[in-house]
Amino acid sequence: MRAIDATVEVAELAILSTSGTVINELIVELLKRLHASEQIAVLAYDSAAANASTSAESDRLRTVRERHWQSHVELEARINLLGGIPASCVHDELAVVEVMDSDRFTQRSLSESLIEIEEHLLYAYLAALTAESMDPTCQEFLQSQIDITRRHLNALRWTLFCEAHAREPMPATNLPAVTTR
Repeated sequence: MRAIDATVEVAELAILSTSGTVINELIVELLKRLHASEQIAVLAYDSAAANASTSAESDRLRTVRERHWQSHVELEARINLLGGIPASCVHDELAVVEVMDSDRFTQRSLSESLIEIEEHLLYAYLAALTAESMDPTCQEFLQSQIDITRRHLNALRWTLFCEAHAREPMPATNLPAVTTR
């Protein structure tokens, strides 16, 4: 959880130090998605704890669930503190390059921070997808979120690569496929 906290703090600092509304909206949207992923994890661990074969296993799962719940509550408070920033769905992470073109260090740090958030989302969705007794509608939703998150990760990784090699960003329509680790 310490890595998540550090990532959120970097994102908050970027909001405070950046005037680009595209970046502000993007970060708030990603924080909201991270908040939602914690809520999904809470529900998944609730279900797993209820179906655990032993009380020790159930207690362990409830402890993990409690950590996700605390993270969920903290993220909610942080998002509320950042209120007033419109959190419309922003799916073009490559806009980060256009808005912050003059400051490569900040731009690279922000891209790395956003990649960490998206990686956490991907792993949370994959973990939730493996939870037992999940209805097909929930599975479809999680699969769609996994696909979106992979596309976001791909765009961010390409942006980071372009920053490192001083290339022009690749158009979003030609992004290479992201492979699962």
